[in-house]
Amino acid sequence: MIKRLLPPLFLTLSPALAFADESVSLDVQGLSGALQDNVNAYVSAIAVNEYSTSLRFQSRLTKEINEALNALGITTPRSIFL
Repeated sequence: MIKRLLPPLFLTLSPALAFADESVSLDVQGLSGALQDNVNAYVSAIAVNEYSTSLRFQSRLTKEINEALNALGITTPRSIFL
């Protein structure tokens, strides 16, 4: 089996300070092409109002990203939350 190595993904979950409702933005970096497209498709299935800086959401997000990358042959992705 051939494992494709990939640089770490940098995921930024940042609360938008300008809003009182504590909305959170998500930025995925370190991917391009089909990998980025597939991750975007998986992550877009999560409603924006469910975004959070909690560990539970980070775990859910990591799971979705891993599934998206596994579907394209990346078996050992690494995610870093900033």
